[in-house]
Amino acid sequence: MNLLRPISALGSATLLAGLALTAPAALASPVDAAPAVAPAAQAAVAPADGSANGGDTAGSIGWVMSRAGSWSYINPADGQAITGWLHTGGSWFYLDDDGALVTGWAVVGGAWYYFNAEGRMATDWSWIDGAWYFLGDKGAMAVGWNLIGGSWYYLADNGQAAMGWLHKGGSWYFLGSSGRMAVGWASHLGSWYYFNGSGQMLTGWIVDGSTWYHLDPSSGRMTASEPVAGAAGSSGTSAAEAKTYASGQMSAWGWDSNEYSCLVSLWDRESGWNYQARSASGAYGIPQALPGSKMASAGSDWATNPATQITWGLGYIQGRYGSPCAAWSHFESTGWY
Repeated sequence: MNLLRPISALGSATLLAGLALTAPAALASPVDAAPAVAPAAQAAVAPADGSANGGDTAGSIGWVMSRAGSWSYINPADGQAITGWLHTGGSWFYLDDDGALVTGWAVVGGAWYYFNAEGRMATDWSWIDGAWYFLGDKGAMAVGWNLIGGSWYYLADNGQAAMGWLHKGGSWYFLGSSGRMAVGWASHLGSWYYFNGSGQMLTGWIVDGSTWYHLDPSSGRMTASEPVAGAAGSSGTSAAEAKTYASGQMSAWGWDSNEYSCLVSLWDRESGWNYQARSASGAYGIPQALPGSKMASAGSDWATNPATQITWGLGYIQGRYGSPCAAWSHFESTGWY
């Protein structure tokens, strides 16, 4: 008779399988956040800083090509090949323990870096072998959640920017075609979803402005909407008035203020105290009776009168659980009551 829990955890980080991850326009990357178009691959030529020499020529300085075909940089101060980091010509390079120029991916000091065909260290957003990576100002590959340009992105353990659906820490997130995390309403493949300020997909009944929306408990898709009771253009009493009425009924059932607090928590979760709340399964009203017509035992106006719904709901709770706190405890354990 009540809404189910959100999607259960499927692992620490799982992309939802079987979806064509076409990003809606609302999630398209802004100019200042989108990674730039990847440049064409460059030929393996000498790092251009104006000091390249061919062969292992005695007395050569700057960039030198060895007979083995690798580039090294000869220190003009002592004539020795430099190893480790080198900054020259406005770019950073890395030379291994033998002095050979490093290209491609390399671990330096425990972090991953990428060096292009000329050996220049990549920074910022970089398109590499069919995926986006964020290498920051200093070139170190980012992983996990990162706030970049005012938006959140998730970089997998291999550094690739996640896109589409992501299951992480027991919650679902949606990352657009730029990898940017969705917040608020987002349309995907013709359906609407709602993500809170932390990017987590919500399910069940939510209120936004003057409207209630029902988000399918198993998928998060928006399936129904109803005006908020008491809002402009709607009929009936507000949630606050319904709570006031329920509070006044507690003593008649032998319950105190603690029991009322449990009742508020229970029906906040079930319906938000919206007398018009309707779940995808057909449960209706403040107590989410299934079917709603069960509440006719408390009054013929069960569909439109919050007081009738509350009276029925309190009787149901007493008969099945004995008290609102017992019902709330059961709900917390199972997701229904």
